[in-house]
Amino acid sequence: MKNFKFKYRSILSLLENKEDSIKNRLGQAYSILNEEKNKLNELQLVDRKYSELLRNETSEGCKLIFLRTIESYREELNRKMVFQNDLIKKKEDEIVSIKNELLEAMKEKKIMEKLKEKKLNEHNMVLKKLEENAVDQIVTYKNSLLHR
Repeated sequence: MKNFKFKYRSILSLLENKEDSIKNRLGQAYSILNEEKNKLNELQLVDRKYSELLRNETSEGCKLIFLRTIESYREELNRKMVFQNDLIKKKEDEIVSIKNELLEAMKEKKIMEKLKEKKLNEHNMVLKKLEENAVDQIVTYKNSLLHR
């Protein structure tokens, strides 16, 4: 491999940096998605808690204003859960988009790596030919010295 210099190495390094950058964005998107799912789970837990409270209070008897207050609060929780579900869907769509972008970047990088590999093989073949020629010249020279 001596003296092999891939003339597109700067492009290859840019593609590697692009791929790393996209991987980082994907990781951040997954992190945000998990946070949003956790928020949704918390809202669902609170909703279940108030639903159970509502069931317990109605079985024991309570004031109508209390029931209305709890029910309006649960309606607000449901609105928040719908909003959170929409947010989660958007984040999942964003992740799919980033995955597609990553796939394209990986394909581009793979193409450049294949080209580098091909050029390296060509370089090695040229070196091998030069080496064979040098060996042939040495052998020819030695044979000519012997036959003198």
